[in-house]
Amino acid sequence: MPLLREAQRNGAKVVVIDPRRTLTARSADLHIAPKPATDAALALGMMHVLFRDNLHDAAWLDANTIGWSGLRDRAMAWSPERAADETGVPAAQIEELARLYATTKPAMLKLADGINRHLSGDQTSRTLMCLPAIAGQIGQRGGGLFYSQSGHIRWNFEAVSHASDCPVPKRAVNMNRLGSALKGEGADPPIMALYVFGANPATSAPNSNLIREGLLRSDLFTVVHEQFMTDTARFADIVLPATTQLEQTDLIKPYGHQHLQYNQPAIAPLGEAKSNWTVMKLLAEAMGFDEPWLRQSSDEVIEEVLTATAKTNPRLAGITLADLQARGTIPYAPDPDNEVPFADGVFPTPSGKLEIYSAQLVSEDHDPLPDYVHS
Repeated sequence: MPLLREAQRNGAKVVVIDPRRTLTARSADLHIAPKPATDAALALGMMHVLFRDNLHDAAWLDANTIGWSGLRDRAMAWSPERAADETGVPAAQIEELARLYATTKPAMLKLADGINRHLSGDQTSRTLMCLPAIAGQIGQRGGGLFYSQSGHIRWNFEAVSHASDCPVPKRAVNMNRLGSALKGEGADPPIMALYVFGANPATSAPNSNLIREGLLRSDLFTVVHEQFMTDTARFADIVLPATTQLEQTDLIKPYGHQHLQYNQPAIAPLGEAKSNWTVMKLLAEAMGFDEPWLRQSSDEVIEEVLTATAKTNPRLAGITLADLQARGTIPYAPDPDNEVPFADGVFPTPSGKLEIYSAQLVSEDHDPLPDYVHS
């Protein structure tokens, strides 16, 4: 937020799109308050203005995308007036926002998790992701789309999982279908035990009513490792007290910046609280597993993961556990080959282009173009 304030003082315009007038919204230059879950309709109304007034970057779209003309045809059916009826945002404000976004170079579109956590969140996300392409904001320093920075660092899989030391898992259950699985769908043999940590599926996973039905099974043994008596913890047979970040050692990669952080505990764990790693070590010992890596300290785990990942990721060049412990926070090393994402026009898709029209979705019997789905 201090950096955002500094940018505003230097002339940057901050627009917050949120149904609520949050603290962030109150400090913005422009607050747009659509009805919940109508963001895709707002985006299509903006696209209508961009195409109608020739504010789109046709040359970039021709060279770097697939299917943009189909999206143009769809957007032309979404006049600002129609978008206003659906979103509750005045048509004049939609026009103002569209022109501001298209004529400000660079402009960054920042998405957060709430966008995709409602009915047809996939289409909402796809529609919003197309806005920077249409406005010619992709491949520019400071422009484009920003969801998370976490992908800059992907921990070495073997160091994190010790997969080569572990038996192959018998099965995996998609958390998005946890309720159905607990109720028996595709679960053979049935799920008889559930251990929950770092999650609150009774409120955060889809179809919470079905999840609650599953958690109410009398033959399901549920353990929840938590700091609070969450909705999920209320269904548990056993609740294990968990430490907070103030009480545990941790290695933290960011969502919203480019600094690696070492979390030094400020106090000893209170009461009987234990970290995830400590509980896993105790369980391993109680179950008779004697692999050395299951006995490592938190710092030993962090050093192993950090060292293994740095071998293939230049952003971690020169960053060691000792440095992190001494400094607390260290910025990633610059990556000269990827300073501006997609500046080379190469995208991680089958075609190598930004696929506004997705042939893969056609093969899966889904709409190949982004759209607004009324909820």
